[in-house]
Amino acid sequence: MGAALLALLFATLGVVAYYWDTHRLRAIAIVAVAYAIAAGLALWRVKAMRESAPPLLGATIDQLKRDAHALDPRDRSGA
Repeated sequence: MGAALLALLFATLGVVAYYWDTHRLRAIAIVAVAYAIAAGLALWRVKAMRESAPPLLGATIDQLKRDAHALDPRDRSGA
């Protein structure tokens, strides 16, 4: 992941350096917009994955609830 981020950084610097003499502000703006779009798409994907994922440790939580219910002295009214 670190290598991919470094490659992205150097690609960005390369684009900005290439257009530095002619369209430096436009190049910086285009790169910034591209990153904003990529971040928005990544956020949308993460939200979709979170909504469709099963609850974290769901079976463990269910078992702990059953254990707590079995150990609760108030539930032994019939004994």
